[in-house]
Amino acid sequence: MDLTRAALSLVIHKQGAVTEIDVDDLLDRYKRKQGIAIDKADFLQALSHALQHYESRTKCLFVCTEGPCQKATFIHTDPTSLQKLSRELGCEVEDTGCHWQCELAPVLTFKTETTVRRFGSCASEQKLGDMCEVVKRLLC
Repeated sequence: MDLTRAALSLVIHKQGAVTEIDVDDLLDRYKRKQGIAIDKADFLQALSHALQHYESRTKCLFVCTEGPCQKATFIHTDPTSLQKLSRELGCEVEDTGCHWQCELAPVLTFKTETTVRRFGSCASEQKLGDMCEVVKRLLC
């Protein structure tokens, strides 16, 4: 299990405001539902790095590439495609783990220094185009 990716997913879901209760809930969820026991100290260290990473992204589109999102996405998540999308939007584009909004798959989260906006159900070229236009307007 990639703790950094799991921690970043939690940070994205909580928009940077992760509490100890959130961490305990996540670790309990992994243990109960997936049978994975994660050392809390190790996770907190990964969480610290994830928070720094998240905060350092002043203009970034985070693209979920897990579970239902991976199956439903229209976005190609290979590095070349993500770089192309990044150039088109004028901001960083990063593939991540789950944003915990699976019922809206695929989910993308756009973050600037002052705004966080979640987009769901971007499963068609039209939906992706609409999302790109909103992101471009937010960047202006």
